Amino acid sequence: MGFQLATVKAWADLALTCASLIALPVAGFWAYNNFAAEDTHTLNPNITVSADLLPYSQDFELLVVHAKPKNIGKVPVILRGKANGDIDISVKSISEGLTPPASKLAVAVNEAKLDTVAENKNITSEYADGYYMEPGIEYDEVRSFVVRKNATYLVRVEIHDFEKDNFVDASCIVRAQ
Repeated sequence: MGFQLATVKAWADLALTCASLIALPVAGFWAYNNFAAEDTHTLNPNITVSADLLPYSQDFELLVVHAKPKNIGKVPVILRGKANGDIDISVKSISEGLTPPASKLAVAVNEAKLDTVAENKNITSEYADGYYMEPGIEYDEVRSFVVRKNATYLVRVEIHDFEKDNFVDASCIVRAQ
């Protein structure tokens, strides 16, 4: 029984043809699932915010804001500052005069009508090469503000213009005692 190259070649051609017939639909399914169903090529930043209050003086507290951007997508997000993607923080005072009328149990707080007491805009503009957000990594931008005691504040952070007028934001409320 000798080694017959023609027989081996025929079997190899058959095996490769079968593998190609199986690989094409598998690759097509992968491409559809990856780009159409899961939308993995889309930018997907997220942001959370938390705030701590530290003693500062008799009448003031130090408000420490943790703006935590995270890229929950599968492609990097690059914020280049201002109109090319940036992070803004604003601190607004919630007036003590917001008491519900006697006929209502509660009154909604309209953020647009609140007084802005402090803000830090264009945070990513501070980075010369842009703010590069790797997929799956959470960052922590810490900013501090001196605020008056005995007041309640709405802290809002926003990632904006990362993809043609899109934005994501988060807010928290803190009470300075």
